[in-house]
Amino acid sequence: MVILLTFLLLFASVGSAAPASRDRVTAASPVVTDAQVHDWLKIWQKRLRLEDWIIDVKIVRIWDLEQGTLGHIDWSSPHKTAVIKVLNPLDYELPKDKIPGDMELSIVHELVHLHLSVLPLNKSSRFAEEQVVSMIADALVNLEHQQTPSPTE
Repeated sequence: MVILLTFLLLFASVGSAAPASRDRVTAASPVVTDAQVHDWLKIWQKRLRLEDWIIDVKIVRIWDLEQGTLGHIDWSSPHKTAVIKVLNPLDYELPKDKIPGDMELSIVHELVHLHLSVLPLNKSSRFAEEQVVSMIADALVNLEHQQTPSPTE
């Protein structure tokens, strides 16, 4: 009898639970939206005079990027087309307020690489190229946001 009563109470409580609503928002709003990354792409593509390129930007999970990177570009120089992949905010280890700036920086970084795509690829100077691209992208974004980099950066 106790088991039957327990079963009936359990059934009644499950039956009276509020139905799941498709309209209910269960997740917090995203830190960065697809619209934001596309806006950054449009702005920086124009500033860097890369309007003759067809470029798309995608927010991707960490396993869709090369190991050790926050952004990557798949490009075809003869056709001047590129897809920039930036790290999804879910995979960042930065505080939430730092993520948008870092994602914008990643987009600028990859766009600077496009300017260098006309140069011959040289695996021995890849590290130096990466450092130069990072410094240029940092300088451009800092200038845009009027931040003065510290002497050690």
